[in-house]
Amino acid sequence: MGKIKVGISIGHGEDTWDTKGSKGIELDNGGHWEEFWFNEKVGKIVYYLLKDHNFEVILPQKWDSNETPLDEKADAFNEAEVDLVVAIHANAGADGAEGACIFHWTGSNAGHYADLWLENFGRLCPEQGFHGNGRHVADWGQWNAFYMLHATDMPTALIEHGFFTTDEQRERLQDPDFQDRSAQAIVKSICDYFTVEYYGHRQTETASTDDSPSIGFVTVEAQELYYYGSADWQDKAGTVEAGEVFTVTDELHVEGYKMYELVSGTYLTANEDYVSFEADESTEDDYVGFVEVEATKLYYYGSADWTDKRGTVNKGDIFTIVETLEVGGGTMYKLKSGTYVTANEDYVTFHEEL
Repeated sequence: MGKIKVGISIGHGEDTWDTKGSKGIELDNGGHWEEFWFNEKVGKIVYYLLKDHNFEVILPQKWDSNETPLDEKADAFNEAEVDLVVAIHANAGADGAEGACIFHWTGSNAGHYADLWLENFGRLCPEQGFHGNGRHVADWGQWNAFYMLHATDMPTALIEHGFFTTDEQRERLQDPDFQDRSAQAIVKSICDYFTVEYYGHRQTETASTDDSPSIGFVTVEAQELYYYGSADWQDKAGTVEAGEVFTVTDELHVEGYKMYELVSGTYLTANEDYVSFEADESTEDDYVGFVEVEATKLYYYGSADWTDKRGTVNKGDIFTIVETLEVGGGTMYKLKSGTYVTANEDYVTFHEEL
């Protein structure tokens, strides 16, 4: 049996505001805010969460790209025969309009997904509230007969996460924590819909510490590859994709074949047909210091992007820093593994040496 396929539609594109002058708002400070900024940030978190939960994700519109026509998106979902589509949006309306809502076609099984999302979003993002009862059922001849809802052959839901035309609602849409909780509500509801266990952000990769010395880095060359929860070829825990890089702490021989132990505590094959290995030749001169986690739990990131959350690390964990970066008004540490954590002194402590 193949993987469950989920289609994700990112509302609008990088060019929407510039070419149409819509799907955004002029701000009093002379700047502007675009709906696409929220849609894509949430979409990226949804994408990685779904991959972590072993779904196949169909994404017709690539990241950081111009708007893909709706008919092309619908055709892509139909051709791929996906099992469910979720479209990610934020709303516009009269001054003071409030609340999130979900749209689905009348009679569609997306109504069941809507039930689950209303429960999960209401629990995870209660401060945003709902527009009316939070559900809008679409049908022919009605204002909400949105193209994506009727042009797809599978259950499709369109979610508006609040009104960016209302200041308080827009401030939440801009908040990385709210974006993450919105994404989790989407993915938790998808997992519930397909009766798949939901376990949040998977800790796929952290940095090396003195307790977990790095011997090198493994790059996935296969299009998709299993990783394992233990040094056991039967203990498949999920998949990783071509181009992903992980820190190797040990090389093992398991039933006659080589396996890499990763710093995250998971395992990958060492078969050169599927991965490539690069020895860690870094020295102490390459490091700028060490960071110790002070918060009970703290997000780490897959890139220098506050929305690219990949999992959590725990209080007392210590990681090697190779670079300090300014990102979106905040400061990040790039870690030896290639992942990132905040440099905010409210959550971490910097050490020049241990």
